[in-house]
Amino acid sequence: MLVVVELLFVHLSKAALLGLILHLATKETLVVPIDDLDLAVKALLFELIVVLVGLPDDSLLIVLSLLELLTLLLLMHLAA
Repeated sequence: MLVVVELLFVHLSKAALLGLILHLATKETLVVPIDDLDLAVKALLFELIVVLVGLPDDSLLIVLSLLELLTLLLLMHLAA
């Protein structure tokens, strides 16, 4: 009976380890597309700021409103 219980624990620990590895691998594969999307959005916002700063009319007001938007996006990103 003791051997059966030990074999049960061995099989359960093996299944738990495989489940953990599968879970971590799934999470790791989902990180890359999110990072790529985040980088693309940041690059787009940076290009928008560069274009708007280059314009002489009301560029400071536009940049200030963009900074408020970026602050909101950062706080939402940190909350997630």
